[in-house]
Amino acid sequence: MTKMRTIKVLVLTLVVSLWTITYSYGQACYGAGGCQDFANFGYNSTTAATLEYDNYVSGFHSTAVRDLDGSLKIWGEKTKADGVSSWLVPTTINAGNYPGLTGTPLKVAIGSNGINTVQFALLTSDNKIWAWGLPGVLFDLTVVPAGNTAFHQLSLGLPAGVTAADVKMFFGTTNTLVITTCDGSVYVLTNNSSVRGAGGAGSPDTWSRVIKTDGSFLNGIVATRGTATSLIALDASGGLWSWGPESWDGIGSRASHSRATALAAPAGASGSIKMIGANHTAYGTQSTSYYLLYTSGSVYALGDNQYGQLGDWTTTNSNTWVQPRYTSAGGPVINDVKWISPNEHDRGIAGINVLTNDKMIYNWGAEGGNMLGRGGNAGQPLATNPGVPTNFQAGYSNTNIISVESGGHTTMILRECTSTFGYVGHRINGSMGDNSSADLFDPTYHFNTNAVQVCGSQTVNATLDASYNGPYCIGNNVQLIGNPSGGTYAIDMAGSTATATLSGTTLTFTGAGTLRVNYTVSAGSCGSVTIVKVFNVEDCGAKVTIPGTIWNDADGDAVIDGGEAGIANGLWANLVGPDGNVIASVRVNTDGTYSFQIATSYLANSGNYSVVLTNSAKQVGDPLATADIPTGGYGYTGVNRGSTGVDKTNRTGKLTIGNLSGVAGGTATAPVNFGISNDPLALPVQFADVSAIIKGGVLFVNWTTVSEKNNKRFEIEASADGIHFTTIGSMDSKAPNGNSDSALSYEFSTNMSGLALATSGIALVLLALGSLAIGLPRKRKLAFASLLLTGIFAGVMGCQKNGSEPVPDGKSAYIRVAQIDADGSKSYSKIVKVVNN
Repeated sequence: MTKMRTIKVLVLTLVVSLWTITYSYGQACYGAGGCQDFANFGYNSTTAATLEYDNYVSGFHSTAVRDLDGSLKIWGEKTKADGVSSWLVPTTINAGNYPGLTGTPLKVAIGSNGINTVQFALLTSDNKIWAWGLPGVLFDLTVVPAGNTAFHQLSLGLPAGVTAADVKMFFGTTNTLVITTCDGSVYVLTNNSSVRGAGGAGSPDTWSRVIKTDGSFLNGIVATRGTATSLIALDASGGLWSWGPESWDGIGSRASHSRATALAAPAGASGSIKMIGANHTAYGTQSTSYYLLYTSGSVYALGDNQYGQLGDWTTTNSNTWVQPRYTSAGGPVINDVKWISPNEHDRGIAGINVLTNDKMIYNWGAEGGNMLGRGGNAGQPLATNPGVPTNFQAGYSNTNIISVESGGHTTMILRECTSTFGYVGHRINGSMGDNSSADLFDPTYHFNTNAVQVCGSQTVNATLDASYNGPYCIGNNVQLIGNPSGGTYAIDMAGSTATATLSGTTLTFTGAGTLRVNYTVSAGSCGSVTIVKVFNVEDCGAKVTIPGTIWNDADGDAVIDGGEAGIANGLWANLVGPDGNVIASVRVNTDGTYSFQIATSYLANSGNYSVVLTNSAKQVGDPLATADIPTGGYGYTGVNRGSTGVDKTNRTGKLTIGNLSGVAGGTATAPVNFGISNDPLALPVQFADVSAIIKGGVLFVNWTTVSEKNNKRFEIEASADGIHFTTIGSMDSKAPNGNSDSALSYEFSTNMSGLALATSGIALVLLALGSLAIGLPRKRKLAFASLLLTGIFAGVMGCQKNGSEPVPDGKSAYIRVAQIDADGSKSYSKIVKVVNN
């Protein structure tokens, strides 16, 4: 294999990890490149090859979504890290909420088997699989023993030779977890020997690679879905495969197949297959059905039909493909569908919802727990022919739907211009995400839920945030932040159990419970929309106050002198616990002040707490080790605790404030102050010109310093988005003993055929990335590969810009120069775009 080919293969196998790796709120949920496109989802979905099925995943009463910011959020039955308790609102899967978590969460899978019977799996960027929930539901008891409900890493790991970057699809259903890789291989972990697809070989606690009837590996697969008793796969050429004890061949036979067997496509179907699916009902001994969606919009179904799940207006099983029909057994076929969502993560209630070209929902099959919204009862499922949901909440209708997800007992939808999600069916243990554990049946579609955005199906181009992320306690107040501005705020008293007062944008919590706040604003093509934010208000008891100020340190002495005013500069202050995770995040006020009021119960862990500055809000539980570089050319000049703790060598934007676990309630700590400046005279090195250019396959970075003080060296840093940087080289200072009052010029160069860091907004330029790696020395080449794996060069597209400058344009790379003092402190040059000459 040639050197060029070796590097290309390295890059191709590593680059997938870049898609979703992001810790920065406001980044996008999908990048481009690799074998899948998270935007290829819901109503916006197109072709099969890169289609993403699992941005929205629902079990019986539990749901996980990929948010617009790239994070995975989860709520509902048994979703908390103990595997027993339930998140009542959409909650980020991060290290704070799931202790022990490492790496970046990439994909979540759910398997359920009825009420309170659910188990979860999580894939992270560091090649680990994590599990929590009721053992024996998704994983066999040999993998997760009985009683081990809490979140933990599996010792099993990924299949041999497979990394997280290789995983295209991470699909869960009752008793079964399936991985489809980017190269089209399929691996199954299940307690059913036939579902393993390995000819009866294997065991419940090892991965089995699926083989075909001739003994060769199944390959070229772009999607694998299924049920506890049968799996169905689609290959890149449009071929279908199935296996398991209740699998079909499409030409008239159901049998137990322990290897992947060719599944005949419908005779006479036009176009190519876009989606596959399956469901299963526990109310029959033979109970598996398959579904196909063609790019033409035609839907086909095959298999068991006890509850009308084939949609042909009968309850007769069919061992050949039939087409669901709109009005009767002889009526028009359903042929204008954009997306299908059978109940596939739970083994009961074989219902299916489809989304049409007209952005409407049709559904059929088992109506149990009101999950189809067709007026069925809350008990034993009823057979239901194709039709539309019967009722919608006043003010809404079966129009403008852009996503649908069928759960085991619920259906959820996303509707254009509506910030909350639509819900119908059984709600219990927080399955509605509305901060309520009520146990009720909702036969009518409603949107009295929580605001949620899902990657690939953004419903509104407007947001309602608060100036504080953290525990919301009685007595706290927050500033409401509506975007776009100019709208009106109101407390939804009818939908709230908590109490609060609202004065302008200042919201003050006065009573515990659920508080719903509305923001009504004109948002583009949607016209006037109402954005909802749900607060869980607690009676927290005694609180500790941690105040601070960000100020413009004109002389760089780390002391707030007379005339040095406070400045916000778009910064957020984050209180970080001894475990390295965010406890609360607060926006700095326009006068530079900020304040945390944290209940002592949230400061119980012994150890060092710290305040860390960032350019955007962080979520509770996010890991946070280092500060962001201030925007606008500012740098940190030092810190102080008021009149004490003055330290002008600490220019990190992070200050350790000691152990808070013993601090009494009602106490105010010494202020935590940070100086910043964009005056070169206040910074240790005064940069003049900085430029970066690619010429003749070489990157040249040139800069000039006007003066240097105690300077040791420079580090050259590159970025895909102007926000996240990594070091690509270094150079010692030319100044004698690091001090100079005269101009000094520097040039750094590295040989590469093109600088194409993982950028935002366009496909990753894989060959250019390979060329970049080739151009580096061997040690740095290996470091570059490591950076790809860990996601430091995280390539993500900006769905919602976070206000940081420069805003990525998708076609640029960025350079800055870091100055390193003799004591290790840093300051930075301005950020410049790389010019390709």
